Amino acid sequence: MRVVVVGAGIVGTAVAALRAPKDEVLVLDQGGPELAGSTGHAPGFIGEYGGDPVATELAVATTRALERLADGDPVLFERVGCLEIATGPDGLPALEERLAGAREQGLDAELLTATEAAARAPELVDPARTAAALFFGRDAVADARGLTARLRARAETAGAEFVFDTAVTSIELADDGVRLGTPGGPVAADRVVFCTGVWTAELTDLLGLRCPVVPVRHPYAWGARVPAPAVTEPFVRFPEQHVYARWHGERWGFGSYGHPPETVEMSTRDRADLSWDGRFDPVLAEARALMARPDLLTPERRLDGVFAVTPDNLPLVGRFTDRIAVAAAVWVTHSVGAAQALDRVLDDRATDSDRRLDPLRFATGDPQLLHRQAIAHYNDIYTRG
Repeated sequence: MRVVVVGAGIVGTAVAALRAPKDEVLVLDQGGPELAGSTGHAPGFIGEYGGDPVATELAVATTRALERLADGDPVLFERVGCLEIATGPDGLPALEERLAGAREQGLDAELLTATEAAARAPELVDPARTAAALFFGRDAVADARGLTARLRARAETAGAEFVFDTAVTSIELADDGVRLGTPGGPVAADRVVFCTGVWTAELTDLLGLRCPVVPVRHPYAWGARVPAPAVTEPFVRFPEQHVYARWHGERWGFGSYGHPPETVEMSTRDRADLSWDGRFDPVLAEARALMARPDLLTPERRLDGVFAVTPDNLPLVGRFTDRIAVAAAVWVTHSVGAAQALDRVLDDRATDSDRRLDPLRFATGDPQLLHRQAIAHYNDIYTRG
């Protein structure tokens, strides 16, 4: 079977690596190998607990796979752990609820005092402004680009072909397969898999298929280069304020969901980032003020990134038809797990968890309501890990 995967980010490349030993696989991407989509901009936080057991399963499967793929290289993948900080008494019930939920799903987590939390991340956690913390010891940080390069090498070794700078401009379904229009001419396939992130709806619309994947803006910033901390520090989240931060090997980085969600029209864009226009400067200033050492996070570089949200906070993974499949709105957190789920679906081995991700689950929903529901999840993003 000839399978064309559209999208060479971490999800599409993982799908290619899984399918190449079984099928003839061609991967197309509208951009270059530098990856201008969400994979190329992902800040690399991987939290295993996703609230919903299906999200947790995807994340755990992903961390296991990426840890093997990195093969001990801490630049590519390292289980540094995650601290979730309650800055006041009102934040304690949420930490306790997440602790109970995580343990119920088989994950290790523990509550820490303010002093214990600050000792683990002294540059980020101010004990005087911390009520308590929740620690997930197996959460990780990852280099999505580097890991995608390793997945691509694995896929190519198994026979997959990657063609960059090739946009899909049309899609035709026929009894004997699918024909994709590209600037270089038509491409024939027995099956097409869309792993196109924030551009997915633009492509499925060509087929009249409803795909409520909504692109939204998200600010992230990196501070100046500074000496490394004395010990490896976990990444840190401030759930009440929707803020998070981590060490990036030579500088600190941080982002915030603490602002009204803003959608993006992607049909005319070929990158999952926008020019910085200053609208998120106040958001980042508030986020930086939470840190124990805000001077270390004075922005030197800023990213107005774009990623996708869905109406139920879960990705869309599975078949639309026998010939059209999708793995969309998938974070790096769930990337290889989602690719494995799609692989099972395509081999008719789907589990109950895989069926929860069926892209047809929204087929009868009201489009405007689905859009509003997806946007509403932006500020609840930490339930996804």
